[in-house]
Amino acid sequence: MTADQISRDVLRMLPGIIEVLSRSGRREGALASVVDLILDATGADACFLHRWDADERRLRMIAASHPYDALVGRIELAEGEGVAGWVAKHRLPVVIARDKWSDPRYKYIPELGGDRYTSMVSLPAASGRGRLMGVLNLHTVDEREFSGDDLEFLTATAALVGAHLEAEELIEATLAKEAELEALVQSTLAAQEMERRRVATEIHDGVTQLVVAALYRLRAAQALVGTEHDAAGELKTAIRLLEDAEQESRRAIRRLRPPVLDDLGLVAALRELAQEASETLEVEVRAPRRLDLDATVELVLYRVAQEALRNVAKHAQADRVAISLDVDEDEVRMAVVDDGRGFDVAEAFAVREGASYGMAGMRERVEMVGGTFRVASEPGKGARIDVRIPR
Repeated sequence: MTADQISRDVLRMLPGIIEVLSRSGRREGALASVVDLILDATGADACFLHRWDADERRLRMIAASHPYDALVGRIELAEGEGVAGWVAKHRLPVVIARDKWSDPRYKYIPELGGDRYTSMVSLPAASGRGRLMGVLNLHTVDEREFSGDDLEFLTATAALVGAHLEAEELIEATLAKEAELEALVQSTLAAQEMERRRVATEIHDGVTQLVVAALYRLRAAQALVGTEHDAAGELKTAIRLLEDAEQESRRAIRRLRPPVLDDLGLVAALRELAQEASETLEVEVRAPRRLDLDATVELVLYRVAQEALRNVAKHAQADRVAISLDVDEDEVRMAVVDDGRGFDVAEAFAVREGASYGMAGMRERVEMVGGTFRVASEPGKGARIDVRIPR
């Protein structure tokens, strides 16, 4: 192969290598394709790619040309061991055109068929930031003087491989962080719900039971004094107040932890919210019969709808609210639309001392599960909340 041919192959193969390495998918598959492209470009007979483990100071084979591809993951070299280990230690290329057996850096590895090959070149694969990511080895059966064009092509290829390996490392680190974040989100939401359940239990077992007991006593007193006693009116008023307190405590318990969400799912829980709000609002719920959503996502959507209805009832002076749910294979979407007086969106998101978190709290819950939370409103034109959460 002439120098002119090598130069043409440099121009022809490097774009192909860039394309292969830029594809998504398994790293091993991409690197195996790169190994084949290197052999096609250089006319060499064997190619090995080792990844550098900076923590263990070792090289591990991650790609190889046929028939050595079966050894991927099984060949390791310590720093300084063999030619590749020497390259890893010194970060310098090595070219051995002949008599490699006399080179003190060479180590014979029977599985890699070193006795079949005469000449070799070994280059460090570094990232753009100069981090060593691996070592690229090339072997030929016939004796060969690797030309400047050979080394130019292999150096460029090694740099691309190094950048690819670093990118994959960063992706893996990001995925690991995302998994940690997801676990944190799950535990945070679980802790919040556990606290809500604890408070609901305390209200039920404490305040509600005391209110019920007081009602029994007052009704008994009412029966004893009759309707003509001076205290009859006060007793009647006290009984009515305690009955209202009992109903309010039971509503608070349902808001803290609705049993219907666990038992019948999100749609039924939203319909229960609509029913509870029907005293002051006309609430319509539009949703498919089956949602098949993750329990955490159902919980987030429920809490957003719950808080939105509470805000509408308290502030919006609305007559009607529509809650709609839509699901496809990629995401779940929920919209809460009211016909109230509207509000200033920026002010609604401002958390002031002593104020509830409201909109900011809803947005935080949605973003914790990777979703988006949008609010649109103008004074006098109602409001719309849109939630999108990936499945």
